[in-house]
Amino acid sequence: RAREELAALTREYEQIKQQQPDASDVQSKLVSVDNRRFVIVGYTRRGVSGPERVRVYSMPIGSDLYRLTCSAAAPQFARYEQVFAHVAATFATGTN
Repeated sequence: RAREELAALTREYEQIKQQQPDASDVQSKLVSVDNRRFVIVGYTRRGVSGPERVRVYSMPIGSDLYRLTCSAAAPQFARYEQVFAHVAATFATGTN
């Protein structure tokens, strides 16, 4: 199980680095909430109006992988962080 979790973390981290080559401060972690597992990747990127903080929640549901991407201007990110976490924790596909 630990090997699968490490592979999931690595895969999501590499996905971000490939799609966002200018991303900085990239961090990833694996969390469990209510018996659901998430890979969470956070990073900083240059946005249209300045630096943005981004958080990507990757959620395997059945045989599918869903990615929920949330972003805000870097100075405002903390203000929305709990809302982003709530959206991810309550994400449903209708089949889960």
